Amino acid sequence: RSPQRDGPPHIERKPGHGNREWAASTGLARERSAGHGWPKAIHPEDLPGIRERWEQSTRTQEPFETECRIRRVEDGSWRWHLGRAVMLRDPSGAALKWFGTCTDIDDRKRSEEERTASLTALGESELRCARLVKSNLNGGWLRPSDGRHLDTNDD
Repeated sequence: RSPQRDGPPHIERKPGHGNREWAASTGLARERSAGHGWPKAIHPEDLPGIRERWEQSTRTQEPFETECRIRRVEDGSWRWHLGRAVMLRDPSGAALKWFGTCTDIDDRKRSEEERTASLTALGESELRCARLVKSNLNGGWLRPSDGRHLDTNDD
């Protein structure tokens, strides 16, 4: 569960309490997550942005969303999470409290990073091949295994 605070001024503005899964994952029991305890689980580089976005959401009552790293107590690793919170309202539209979730997205983030690295490496490899073809005085061509024609040395 992501850090949650109740929203409008007439509602107490304090971080919400974690559930059993939060406590098992972070090692922070409900009592330690309340108040100012929850930041202990957040990566220090991510905390300033989270605080800024949270303050903006509590001022505007707009939905809160962040991606951040949370320390897993089991092995001390940092895992990426998507935190979201929305203001719950009564039938008349009056603000009641914030409701939030925190979803582990670490596998997705790592896959995205690997894909970006692979695409970068592929682009660099194609660039090196194109330079090699262009530098070949006897002529040559660049055609990957899929049959596409990428480049020819016309010189």
